[in-house]
Amino acid sequence: MPYFRTLVVISALTIAACSSGGGSTPTPVAADTVLTGTVDPTAEGWVAETNITSATTTSNGSEVEIDTIGATSSDTSPRLLYVRDVGLADGVAVNIEWRMRVVDSDPHNQFDAEVVFMPRISALPFGAAVDRSQMIYFDNDGIGWADGSESHAMDTTDGFHEYELRVDADGNAMLFVDGTLALSRAGMALGSLAFGDHTNDSNVDGHFILDYIRIRHP
Repeated sequence: MPYFRTLVVISALTIAACSSGGGSTPTPVAADTVLTGTVDPTAEGWVAETNITSATTTSNGSEVEIDTIGATSSDTSPRLLYVRDVGLADGVAVNIEWRMRVVDSDPHNQFDAEVVFMPRISALPFGAAVDRSQMIYFDNDGIGWADGSESHAMDTTDGFHEYELRVDADGNAMLFVDGTLALSRAGMALGSLAFGDHTNDSNVDGHFILDYIRIRHP
């Protein structure tokens, strides 16, 4: 009789585990790495949109370092955006992940910034109005949407941080920093990605190190 009761208990636990999904492990969504940091971004299909006349990008074989502070340019101030079409489109959910450390970044101007990540750039060199509104700026002491609608205080210079921008099929966007929600907005437009120094405003320049950029489709 005790043996029978043991079988009943084991069977019940097995059924409960299966019904709750405990009997299987979800398969991770594969990531497409669109920047490795091991070489100059142009070697991986990124196009440099710039007015700079001196070299400002280097790779140590692991991360790529971009520094426009003190760079020479053919305009008022250095500008350097790396742009690549990675197949993003409105109406298709996507997670964009990157690991980055800001070394030094002058305070941004609205719709312009010295270190940016742009989920879409549709018109060169600076982007359309919607592109500039939703781009993410990185100052030394915080990040935010370039239109000023939301910001998040943090030290971007204290080491590498893991950033993840999740955009659902309806365009609702959430930006996580090291796994914690930092920014959100509706109506996110997607397209060619861009990162770098977005502005040629005087004394608005930046220096940062980028490890990788990955794309996942959940």
